[in-house]
Amino acid sequence: EVGTSVARRGSMTLLFFLALISVNLGVVNFLPIPIADGGHFVFLLYEQITGKPVSVAVQNIATIAGLVLVAGMFLFVTYNDISHLLFG
Repeated sequence: EVGTSVARRGSMTLLFFLALISVNLGVVNFLPIPIADGGHFVFLLYEQITGKPVSVAVQNIATIAGLVLVAGMFLFVTYNDISHLLFG
């Protein structure tokens, strides 16, 4: 709905809107969540500071925890959207 509304205002407004979404995605991707690039950056920072890499077991646990977090947020937002559509 918002994309359609922005597109009706002209191509420059639509391009600005698309650029804003792209920058937002880049910022979210750099958050220190283990399944995103920011999480890998945290692991690399740890390795740089300590001189030894994070163990594979810790990386796996952090990745699964990040995946559960993102999946939970996805399910919550989807449930919220559907409940607002059905019940006002």
